[in-house]
Amino acid sequence: MSTPSLESAIEASHKALAAILKGDQSGYLELFSEGRNTKVELIEKYVSESLACVAEVESGEAKVAGSEEMSRVSVRVTSVFRLEAGNWKLVHRHADPLGMPQ
Repeated sequence: MSTPSLESAIEASHKALAAILKGDQSGYLELFSEGRNTKVELIEKYVSESLACVAEVESGEAKVAGSEEMSRVSVRVTSVFRLEAGNWKLVHRHADPLGMPQ
């Protein structure tokens, strides 16, 4: 059995991104390593007539840096939404780690 190349994984991520931008997340979920105990904590939400900014902390357990062991991981996430034709659309998302895995 051969191992898929990095180029194949990158291409799969590009195809999945194109699909997720059209609202289909199914292919994107297959790209991630196993994870568990995911929790999202809302920190703050600011909403105007046509823009919204949401700050959250996402945490869970995942394999990090090639380890076979599961580690606690928390990331601070900022998402910006814009109201388009009556629907809120995600226009920006940024995440960065909160400390080192435990």
